[in-house]
Amino acid sequence: MASLRDTEFDQAPAPVGVQVDDEGNQAPVPVDPNSITTLRAGQGAEVTTRENASHAAGIARKNAESRFRKRHSSDKPSSAAARASKRLTSDDASAADGPERTSKNIFMIVGAAILALVVLFLLVRCVTGALTSQNAAPEQNQQSEQPTEAQQQEASADGSVVLHGVKYALAQGEGGAWWVTADGEAAFSLSGTPTAIILCNGVLVVPENLASGWDLMAYMPAAGSLPTQVTDSDGNAVGGSGAVTSAALDGSTLVVNDSTGATTNVSL
Repeated sequence: MASLRDTEFDQAPAPVGVQVDDEGNQAPVPVDPNSITTLRAGQGAEVTTRENASHAAGIARKNAESRFRKRHSSDKPSSAAARASKRLTSDDASAADGPERTSKNIFMIVGAAILALVVLFLLVRCVTGALTSQNAAPEQNQQSEQPTEAQQQEASADGSVVLHGVKYALAQGEGGAWWVTADGEAAFSLSGTPTAIILCNGVLVVPENLASGWDLMAYMPAAGSLPTQVTDSDGNAVGGSGAVTSAALDGSTLVVNDSTGATTNVSL
């Protein structure tokens, strides 16, 4: 005698499948009941309810992450990933072209700049020194030439002395007055009759006879300079009552002899 279960199974409609022909038409196909397997606990689909919604959401999130990793873990990167990689490579190459900005590099750059400034300063000093020496050379030559002129000399045979290349001499004018000339031009006039013209330490000294005695006139050639009488340490004019018979240098002392037989030593 068949059981109720067997009877119900026999009376249940046979399971069918779906078959699609070449034209895309679907037709039911009987399925062998023996090929159907019963689902056991833990198998099959899970129906989402309010109680298990959070659990289902967690599973769905994990599945999405797994699919994302599978898609992006392929050997061939996507075009966007390739562009990003190329851009990063270009940035790395640009960074490699220049030095890394570190404190050490900054100190090195600052030190190099200071060294360049020092070198530039030394070059400027050298160039300036060379130009200065070139400009000073003619002056030094002139100064070296000046000492060759006698700083202490009496009148030569023609009655003249030379100072700084200028020839000074005694000359008498049309009215009988005497002059000291510079290269033939009148420099200053004299009150008496000169006996000599003497150069001592850059100063022209002229002994002259006057109506009442003699004196010494001194003149330093310079712009605006005027002749003046030679005085002693007390400020008194140097002179005598007779007439000058001779005047000669003894070092920086002028020795004057006059007609009275007196000898006067004048320190110049």
